[in-house]
Amino acid sequence: MKLQFSDYEKNDYRLTGIGSSILSPIAFCIGSRNVVGGHACRFSAFDRAARKLTLSEGEIGKFAAGMRLYLWSTAYDENSPYEIKIIAVDANAITLENDLAVTDEHVTRLAEWVGAVRDVNREAAAFAAGDLCFAVGDYATATGTLTLATGFAATAAGALSEARGD
Repeated sequence: MKLQFSDYEKNDYRLTGIGSSILSPIAFCIGSRNVVGGHACRFSAFDRAARKLTLSEGEIGKFAAGMRLYLWSTAYDENSPYEIKIIAVDANAITLENDLAVTDEHVTRLAEWVGAVRDVNREAAAFAAGDLCFAVGDYATATGTLTLATGFAATAAGALSEARGD
């Protein structure tokens, strides 16, 4: 049975955090600068000159020019998570409006990067509480500071912790 959602951006019961990004109807957060819900993806290549990220996981059809990509590079990247506008989408890559302020060290760890875009059809809940938490896995929970939860029902808590995979 398909769930019917009200306009989730006007839902009185949705918790929001200061500067946080809630990317799907059943995603909730408290705190500041969190990213929660949406359609998650991973990357296999980054062309800095062309500002292009090649997807290794994720449905390219969920991406469109004009959307915002929320990107977690590493917990040790002081600029992460990023919020960047997508200006073009091709067969398996997205082009970003601006360059990423990532170091060469962070680029060498590209396999660890996780991204998310808004997905209004997602039916799996997610929750984040704290500061700079990134909970994009289905039924994921991230609490604390600089925590990442990307796996199915993953839970990351504390500081600089990650729960990846299913």
